[in-house]
Amino acid sequence: FFLDDLRTIIDYFFTILPPEDLSPVASSAFIDDILNADIGLPNESPFPEDDPSRLLHRSDRFMTQVCGVNSFGRYAKGIGSDPAISWNPQYSYNPNIQPNLADYSAYAVYTVLLQGAWSVYKEGADGYNHFRHGLGKDLPVNYEIAIQQDESIKSAVDAEVKGVLEAAQALHDGCETFFRFHSVKHRGVKVSTINWALALGYHAIWSDGTVHYDKDSCTLNLDIGIWMEDFYDFAEASFLDPVNYPNGRFVQLGWAQNFFSKGGITRRETVQLQNCDNNPCCPEPTAAPITPRPTRSQETGGGGRTSGVFG
Repeated sequence: FFLDDLRTIIDYFFTILPPEDLSPVASSAFIDDILNADIGLPNESPFPEDDPSRLLHRSDRFMTQVCGVNSFGRYAKGIGSDPAISWNPQYSYNPNIQPNLADYSAYAVYTVLLQGAWSVYKEGADGYNHFRHGLGKDLPVNYEIAIQQDESIKSAVDAEVKGVLEAAQALHDGCETFFRFHSVKHRGVKVSTINWALALGYHAIWSDGTVHYDKDSCTLNLDIGIWMEDFYDFAEASFLDPVNYPNGRFVQLGWAQNFFSKGGITRRETVQLQNCDNNPCCPEPTAAPITPRPTRSQETGGGGRTSGVFG
């Protein structure tokens, strides 16, 4: 029902536009572009595919205690600031740009699309509605729902947790009963569903948290916070692009504003260590030598009390 009505609306949209404003795009292609648009992507992704540090690989040498390690992979000990992420918005408000008939028509079309999408792509529609009416304020996102609904997001979060657990083992010196950790680099997250492509698209996650060491059970117990950020904008495009171009125009006209989507989740995990005894990085403390109490014959001084030995 929704797609049939949508095609009728799009056909009408192209019919009423004058030739100079008409984008020569078939209505079916227009619909496909809208439904498959990854509108959360910046024009140039800050997460290159060939980045060798995207994934952490388990190494046997890190399963054995390494002394003096303060950083490992994407993580470091202590409290740190959030990883720096470079977002590159392609459109901004321009008071010198004036709306034309195509802008008004496109805005009307996307209003109808928004109303129809809410019953099918709730989070995607929420994001687009915030783009049009949120005044550029941050949008809180329930990331637990994203994990439940999108397998690619879930896989990325699982990889993040796995990376944290591996790092905790490498960072623990075998002695300390507690330490904090934080990410020094974000992880890029792909999406595999239309709903979350519309809501977030390619976005970033990172972690921080605490590690408690229990020698009796030989375990590390972690409280992990995983944080998400996305910058909602549209890629620079020509008027032939039925998604990025009109929505970029809305930003330039002040009819819509780019914004950050943010969310977070918590996880509690336990790592069973292999050996908590005789750790070379944490030798058992040796008792200080005991100085024997001097005998009477060793005492100095004359008279009743000795001088300086027994006070």
